[in-house]
Amino acid sequence: MDSNTYPRLSSVFWRLFVISIGLVGVSGNNLMAKAENAEQMKQLLATKECPNCDLRKANLSNINLENANLENANLQDANLTNANLAGANLEGAKLIHANLEKANLEGANLAKANLVNANLDFINLKNANLVEAQMRGVQLRGALLESANLQGADLTMHDGKPVFLGYGNLQGANLEKAKLRAVWAPCVHFDRANLKGADFSPDKAQTPWWQALGNVVSLGTAIAGYGGTFVYHNSQMTNLTGATFVKADLSQALLKGVQLTAADFRQALLIETLLEGSDLRNANFREADLSQANLDQAYLVNGILDHANLTSTRLTNINLTNADLTGAQLDKTELDRSNLCNVTLSDGSKSTAPCKEKIPVTTLTSGDVCRIASHDLADLSLEVPPPNTATAITPEDTSALWQQGLEKYQKQDYQGAIADFTAILTIKPDDALTYYQRGHAYARLEDFNQALADYNQVIALQPELASVYNDRGAMQAHLGNLRDAFIDYERALQIDGNLPIVYLNRGLLYQQIGEVEKSKKDYQQVFAIAPEVAVASYSKGLAPMTLAQSPALVSIHLERALAHWNLDQIDLALKDIEQALAVDANAESAYLLRGNLYYARKEWSKALADYNQVLKLDPDHANALYNRAWTKYKMGNKKEAIADFQTVATLYQQQGKTQEETKVRQLIERLTRAG
Repeated sequence: MDSNTYPRLSSVFWRLFVISIGLVGVSGNNLMAKAENAEQMKQLLATKECPNCDLRKANLSNINLENANLENANLQDANLTNANLAGANLEGAKLIHANLEKANLEGANLAKANLVNANLDFINLKNANLVEAQMRGVQLRGALLESANLQGADLTMHDGKPVFLGYGNLQGANLEKAKLRAVWAPCVHFDRANLKGADFSPDKAQTPWWQALGNVVSLGTAIAGYGGTFVYHNSQMTNLTGATFVKADLSQALLKGVQLTAADFRQALLIETLLEGSDLRNANFREADLSQANLDQAYLVNGILDHANLTSTRLTNINLTNADLTGAQLDKTELDRSNLCNVTLSDGSKSTAPCKEKIPVTTLTSGDVCRIASHDLADLSLEVPPPNTATAITPEDTSALWQQGLEKYQKQDYQGAIADFTAILTIKPDDALTYYQRGHAYARLEDFNQALADYNQVIALQPELASVYNDRGAMQAHLGNLRDAFIDYERALQIDGNLPIVYLNRGLLYQQIGEVEKSKKDYQQVFAIAPEVAVASYSKGLAPMTLAQSPALVSIHLERALAHWNLDQIDLALKDIEQALAVDANAESAYLLRGNLYYARKEWSKALADYNQVLKLDPDHANALYNRAWTKYKMGNKKEAIADFQTVATLYQQQGKTQEETKVRQLIERLTRAG
């Protein structure tokens, strides 16, 4: 599906939610009981010295082994979850099948260690030494490997199991001559990394990328509005969708046949790099050095190559439709048999080459592809402030500003709301509730750094509010700080374990990274929490309210509906939405969600009816207008669809959303040209 033809989802409800397990005490007796050698285990705990020890199946979870010496130790099948091994010496150690999830190995020495099939999800390996480590089949979801040394490390498949690096941080890491064949690494940060001579080739290099795509799965509701597809891993693919390589050195690297959609190579060195047959749609090579690189048969539709050095580069039989070559150095560049349809040439002029097919110009970036989209269901924090704060910290002399800010927020004038909340904070700098509400306004504008700063202030002032950790975790996740998001959401559940939104969003995250069973468990947890319990947890410390008047109850039903939708239980999802409407017949978010569900099922008439209902309740609801426009377009009412898009553009202009306005106007232009 074209990314532009899916209903628009906005920016607060659908969030990246992950949970971290905090460090807790574990008795030495329990540890020793599970160790293969109790005496050696005792020695390790007492002295942190255990070179050559046999610690197979040992339970070392949650303990502090900072700077421990485990050189050549056998830790096969050991449990090191949440362990602190910062600075530890594990050179030559065997960690086959070991579980090191969320462990801290910052600065540890793992040179030549055997980590085959180990679980290293969300591990901290910053500055660690992993030279020539055996890491075949390891799991490294969200791992921190910043400035780590992985020179010559082997991160290839093992027994059909690929290495998973998705959402990891390898900025500044040394991966020179590392083996990363068939790695699954969407949205990884390789900025400033040394990847000289690294091998990213697919497991079966002879298979062209367009035959190896396998099961291409649209992210559907999860990335609707941002577009793009991820290719779920098979044994013939290397997936680096949305990865960033800004200022990285990829000279002589092997990237033949690799999935690199929307990858960011700005100012990177790709001298003599092999990119033959790679999928480089929407890739950004601005100011990159691609001299003598081989891009034969690559797919560079909508690629950005302005001011790149393409001297002596092979670009034969390549699709460059819509590519930007402004200012590029093309001395001795081979462009034989390449598709130059609508290409912007190095002198800024447009190519006159014939176009065999029309491909829309897009502005899809790495950030667009890698951001989990959001859905504006209900802002619980507006109707239900944090417990015990509403009357205690809002002074009378700012009450008018407070009310004015809330009204602007409700009308989606987020900049105006921010101005009012900021004015309050100049008078009352310790007003936690105002920081909280201003943080929400920044989040609505997708200014996640500012929102994070405000949530930090709230936590400093009111450290026991689950909802604030919930929202700060969302900002951490949007910014790619998955470890910090884990910690925040664990803290939220420690304070209040009956928040269904946390389980829902963690389930969404698990679903995105391929942990289907874990996502199902979290969705079931949403269903297990009774609505009345959930409402009570949101309303602690507030004046009594009836369930029939509670916006929170509507949101609970819609959270359940969303969870059912993600499990493909459509009938149950529709039933949940009906229950939400039974509570509040004017719940815009319920009609919007049901309209999106009908749209996904291509039930255009039903979708149109629901979007019309949203607009009856709120004529300026930009998301509903946008979705209705596409619905009309699908029904063949092109003229009415364009009229709706024009209204959306005008609304964005009035709201100061320049980027969104520009995208919609470009869309209108394309649809008008298409005839």
